Amino acid sequence: MKNKSYTIGQWLDIWISDYAKPVLRSSTIENYVYARNRLRKHYPEIETLALDALTPLDFQRMLNALASTCSKTSLPHIKVVYCEAYQEAVRNNLCTRNPIREIQIPKQASRKKVTGMSVSEQKAFEAVLLQLAFMDRCMILTYLLTGMRRDELRNLCWSDWNEKQEFLQVRKSKTETGIRIIPIIPQVTNLLRALKRKKTCAYIFHMNGEKVTNGHIRYICTKVSKAAGIRHITPHMLRHTFASRLFEAGADLKSLAEILGHTDPAFTLKTYVTISQEHLAEQMRKLVYK
Repeated sequence: MKNKSYTIGQWLDIWISDYAKPVLRSSTIENYVYARNRLRKHYPEIETLALDALTPLDFQRMLNALASTCSKTSLPHIKVVYCEAYQEAVRNNLCTRNPIREIQIPKQASRKKVTGMSVSEQKAFEAVLLQLAFMDRCMILTYLLTGMRRDELRNLCWSDWNEKQEFLQVRKSKTETGIRIIPIIPQVTNLLRALKRKKTCAYIFHMNGEKVTNGHIRYICTKVSKAAGIRHITPHMLRHTFASRLFEAGADLKSLAEILGHTDPAFTLKTYVTISQEHLAEQMRKLVYK
């Protein structure tokens, strides 16, 4: 049987549906789709090219140009998506070679620094949460007050909550250290109790009987940050905000790292803690001349 000719866009649709989705986590699929959209936003013509029409030089030039707007973490994601899709195309005899395999990530790409919200930003953000549906408000506040990873939050089931001893158990995480018990404060306990009275699903945070999606969490964070009149807040920034507030409150680094599911406290301090200007000013006021 003669093989059909596909454009890159057509083959990516097939590859994601038939190869990626059956074996990869939903969060990985979302990252792949996001990476694909990043590239075609700037180079929509790539979707209409025949598989054999793309050269390594074409793709290298695209990544080089994106280095000024994309971070060193985004560019590898773009490369991986196209490289894996092309690899399957070669196996299916749809094209003769994989033009992505030897592509280099530009050295000038910036490394994106994720920072948590300042105290004033957090107050504005939390004030807007009162306008949300009850489930969404509880979800975002639990995220902000426990420091969980997004998928850890999404996977929470009612069986993971020990109401009597006041902790949440993370049973599934991206790392072995991420499998942990997180003590919760009374505010989170009260939120969970209120939600449990309306329990309709095994998952704590859900939509239509299924666990909440990554896209919905992103949508809520974008909606709230716009309404609050602050910079764009991503879901991951809530985890950074939690780490920063807990550190400012006097938590020791070892404990903070364990709560976040990190193995190295130095990594936690370097990557997750952003000291707010409000806290710095408060520390300076401790300086007293005699």
